[in-house]
Amino acid sequence: MSRENPTLGERVAWRFEALAYDLVVMLLRALPVDWASAFGGWLFRTLGSLTPVNRTASDNLRLAFPDLDEREHARLLKAQWDNVGRAFAEFPLMDRIRPATGRVEVVNAERLAEIRDRGEPVVFISGHFANWEVMPATIVESGVTCLMTYRAMNNPLIDKRVKEGRAAYGVELFAPKGEATRDLMSALTRGESVALMNDQKFNAGLALPFFGHAAHTAPGPSRLALKYDAPLQTMSVERTKGARYRVIVHDPIYLDQTGDRARDIETAVRRVNAWVEERVRERPEEWFWVHRRWPKETYAALREADRVKARRHLTSRRIGWALAAAMVFLVAAAFAWREDILQTDLDPKIPFQTYVPPPAPDYASPASWALAGEATTPAGPADIFFVHPTTFDGGADWLGPIDDPQSSDLLRRVMLPNYAGPFARAGRIYAPRYRQSSLYTQLTLRDDARDARAFVYRDVRAAFDWYRQSWDQGRPLILAGTGQGAELVARLADDVLREEPGLRTRLVAVYVVDAIVPEDEHQATDLLPACQARDQAGCMVAFAQVREGTDDVARRRVDRAQVWTARGTLTGLEGRLPLCVNPVLGAATQVLVPDHLSLGAANASGLEWGARPPFIARQVETQCVDGILRHSLPRSPSLRPSGSWADRRKSPPYNLFYADIEADALARIAALAQRGGAGLAHSD
Repeated sequence: MSRENPTLGERVAWRFEALAYDLVVMLLRALPVDWASAFGGWLFRTLGSLTPVNRTASDNLRLAFPDLDEREHARLLKAQWDNVGRAFAEFPLMDRIRPATGRVEVVNAERLAEIRDRGEPVVFISGHFANWEVMPATIVESGVTCLMTYRAMNNPLIDKRVKEGRAAYGVELFAPKGEATRDLMSALTRGESVALMNDQKFNAGLALPFFGHAAHTAPGPSRLALKYDAPLQTMSVERTKGARYRVIVHDPIYLDQTGDRARDIETAVRRVNAWVEERVRERPEEWFWVHRRWPKETYAALREADRVKARRHLTSRRIGWALAAAMVFLVAAAFAWREDILQTDLDPKIPFQTYVPPPAPDYASPASWALAGEATTPAGPADIFFVHPTTFDGGADWLGPIDDPQSSDLLRRVMLPNYAGPFARAGRIYAPRYRQSSLYTQLTLRDDARDARAFVYRDVRAAFDWYRQSWDQGRPLILAGTGQGAELVARLADDVLREEPGLRTRLVAVYVVDAIVPEDEHQATDLLPACQARDQAGCMVAFAQVREGTDDVARRRVDRAQVWTARGTLTGLEGRLPLCVNPVLGAATQVLVPDHLSLGAANASGLEWGARPPFIARQVETQCVDGILRHSLPRSPSLRPSGSWADRRKSPPYNLFYADIEADALARIAALAQRGGAGLAHSD
């Protein structure tokens, strides 16, 4: 039955296959590129040898390298499974594996630039080397206009997803194999280039030597090159390490035109076979050996020699099918246990008590400040002491050094624009760098993690003391933080107000964003009460947010919350409710706030400091429920979680309440000014 007139059974099967495909893609895209690649390699190394096609790969290696000893044969067989598994796992992530991402080195890139600039067509040819999907992405990014072929998937639903996946990394000009000749000829006539794989079996092709055995090879690329007097431009891909690659643009093959077209085509195909064979011999573990490259008679000769092993092979095939079914279970299990697997990778695996922390920051040095009084023009009236959220994943360290390049880059590009940015119009911002506890400490309740989180406070307190000593000129004061920074600001506010009660006359507000503090410690008569209205100063705005419909996430946040004790240690909420001040209203209330009252979310990632992002208004409705701020799913795709597993557990790369917090801070500054600097929240 054709794809145009499928039976009901075929349509149902296609949908189940597409669902399985979507599940695998979702699992892989949830992982960092290197982890996904390594997982694919491990999975195929482990299970590939138990599948039926393992025999094909083994036979191919024996045909190509008959003199290999058993150990080297076994090594190559296992290594090629590793490569196939990595290529399989990397395919859904190809938008992250392109030259522009820094993962692909291009050798002789000037040749591609020459093809692009001269505008003369070439016939690109290559083979299934390493991850062959890297080659078309490289051609597209070079600016060469090129029509590329592919073999359409039997399942049209999966075929559509594959084409969409390729489009995500720029490869959109595809013509299905078997229907492409006219399209390819039209492209060459227009002066555009074409690209084809020329290393697999083509039953109607020319039977010419390949590793010493006759192999049917497609003459199409050579025929096109001769017809349009275009060179065969060879390219190959090499895996350098993990999910990193080297694409080599080789010298082109210029074909002779003798007048005997059949002979010229045969000569060209021989040269193509020789070129592919040379590349395979250089890196045999990176070629696609699971394809039946030679005629069945060639394999029959091997079978005759292996007759005594037939029964064993039959058994291995049965086991292979059983384990192939188990593969689905393993992938599902990996997804179910991914939190534990990935979290374990971040565990420093040494007690914090014996851990040697990075050097303490010197707050007299500009290098110890991410922002040191930066302000808009004209500057607002207040000082803002801002403590940034977690940007350090962890691994070998409990604490991140302040000069860690990856953490510093995330802080500059994402966290400061999105979370310090809302205070830019309020005044001068002072944001210290500090030895932040790792992401791992936020994911576990181990005593070591609590100790690491508590240790960090000494840096924040030292930075605040330096600010008071060196820069404080008595302006209205805002204390603010997000995530881990909010946790630290909550303790800082409590400590400094108890030590210096007079500071309350200058306090605009304390902003504890996306973190939990106990509600019962911020009543109207307490030292730092919860804000009840936007025209109130000297109070706390605190909330921890989750998307509506994720009750399990809300429960986990409450169950795993750590709050400060009077002794400066961290402990659980122990049945107490978190404080929830709805940032849209600036008030501690449980009313449902419709989305039209939201002043605007923003994705400020990548903006220069001081640049005000465009606001996306009316994105979320909000409500405090059991101490947690529930918000609806934002409609804008720019306000959705993204990045690696670790990135998704940090503060998101956008701020749903950017404009609301900005307006809130300005309103409370005005309220403090109306009270002559002494408007205290609990005296309203």
